[in-house]
Amino acid sequence: MRDVFVVGVGMTRFAKYLERSIGNLVQTALDQALKDADLTVADIQAVWFSNSGWGMHSNQHCIRGQVACREPVWRACR
Repeated sequence: MRDVFVVGVGMTRFAKYLERSIGNLVQTALDQALKDADLTVADIQAVWFSNSGWGMHSNQHCIRGQVACREPVWRACR
């Protein structure tokens, strides 16, 4: 067993965002978490994603975190 630390968090306020994509919402949370932790995307070792309803909308029940985080994390890593 090893120690694990959560050093930064970010989230998008619960609301309807009809004009924003899931990737854009994740990007906002990612930017907040990095700022909160005073880190860069290169320092990230793991990402946890939580969403209770998006899988029902896009029929991506088992991989919604991977789908939602792919574009923002990829863009940040360039």
